[in-house]
Amino acid sequence: MSDVRRVHEWFLARGLPLVVSQAIQVVFFTTGLFAFFLALGTIAVPDDVTVLWSGEQHCPVGEPPCAGTWFGIHVPIPQTVVHTSLFVAVLSGLYFTVSTSVDPLYRQRFFDPLIADVAVSLAGRDAYLDMEGRNG
Repeated sequence: MSDVRRVHEWFLARGLPLVVSQAIQVVFFTTGLFAFFLALGTIAVPDDVTVLWSGEQHCPVGEPPCAGTWFGIHVPIPQTVVHTSLFVAVLSGLYFTVSTSVDPLYRQRFFDPLIADVAVSLAGRDAYLDMEGRNG
């Protein structure tokens, strides 16, 4: 077995599936929290408080608090609430990433079965390549 093949298999067995699965979880977790904090901020934070937070004196359209924008799309939520919700959601996503990466119980229940599945796939690939090498 060549060194390139060993590095490739190690990367598949240890790196790529863990990174992809962790990234998917973090994106869904952070997006859900962002939506939750947007709803909570809209319900719980009065308009005069958002004006006080932002220091807005005037808006391009309407009266303060100014409507927020999200990737150029106007949303009916104050920009201050959008920024605060995004900030808290990203920090929570970072905390989620770190806590799930170092928690041994989470690793045992989620990552170890994933690694075992990848190992079975790699064993099948090795068997196929060995048979192909003998026949070719």
